[in-house]
Amino acid sequence: MSQARIAKLYIVLARARITTKMISNDRPMTAPPVAEMTFEEAMADLEQVVTQLERGDVALEDSIALYERGAELKKHCETKLKQAEEKVAAITLDGSGQPSGTTPVEGL
Repeated sequence: MSQARIAKLYIVLARARITTKMISNDRPMTAPPVAEMTFEEAMADLEQVVTQLERGDVALEDSIALYERGAELKKHCETKLKQAEEKVAAITLDGSGQPSGTTPVEGL
């Protein structure tokens, strides 16, 4: 996900904090723990959260819960992306500049 897309999602989530429409929400607030999600699962859930918040038909309390979940999902996705970038950066090159293997990245 590009930095621009992450920034847009963050702005949408920030706007949701001031959502005041009190229309009932049909989305159950039970969802799997973010820490157990893959990057793809977290992104899909984040997209759903953003869609709901953009619609503006979420009750205030649900909007706050969605915002909090969205922030957690965003952080989880950013962490997963950083881990992937570090793994890619750890590919070692031989004398001719060709990939020759990988070097473990500390902390992964």
